[in-house]
Amino acid sequence: MRFPKLIEKRICAVKAAAPLTQDGAVITAYKLQAQVLVEQLRVTLQAFVGFDQEIADHHPKAPRLCDCFVHCRAPDPPGATLAGRLRRAA
Repeated sequence: MRFPKLIEKRICAVKAAAPLTQDGAVITAYKLQAQVLVEQLRVTLQAFVGFDQEIADHHPKAPRLCDCFVHCRAPDPPGATLAGRLRRAA
């Protein structure tokens, strides 16, 4: 774990939080929206895996797309870990 104190602080904040609404229609609508976004992310991750495979087939020494994307987003990325997860998502 990279920042255990920060993570613990956030977990405590989530546990202490009060709901903004108890309206079932609002909760259901946002729950469905979250589920749709998760599915869209799964499709995107599968596309990454497909691109990675094509790139690897034609250019074996080329960096993995997943690693390149992660490296562009963070100074100290978990590229290998994320890339493995992305490949397993396919």
